[in-house]
Amino acid sequence: MKRTIREILDGCKESSEEMSFYDFKFCIKSIYAHLRLAGISPDGSRESKFHLKTADMICHALEDCFADRNDNLVRWFRHESCEFRHPQTGNYMKIHVRDDQEAIYCFLCYCMKLNMNKTVDDDSLDYLSYILCEPAE
Repeated sequence: MKRTIREILDGCKESSEEMSFYDFKFCIKSIYAHLRLAGISPDGSRESKFHLKTADMICHALEDCFADRNDNLVRWFRHESCEFRHPQTGNYMKIHVRDDQEAIYCFLCYCMKLNMNKTVDDDSLDYLSYILCEPAE
């Protein structure tokens, strides 16, 4: 049986575990569905507002799950540069995360580790570098 978005987000809040990529993709798919439904509803209609509010709520709940303090998921949806605080210099760095769900997932996982003062292992850092630099398919 498939879990609902609410179950995924509630489970994320209750757990200290990293959200799975599978659950993340399901949440992103739901955000896109609500944005699409808002777009086919008349502008300013109750239905349009409901779908935009729902997409926004899911997006912000995901940011909470990843301890993201910089609205990077919203930035990613807007095709804006994402940002993070460099662990050694403390400076804010901007980076473009390509339009790819795995790329933003890896970036959010990295930011979560930084924001929670967890160690980022070399393999994770290498894969993040690879996925951010590799052209989208």
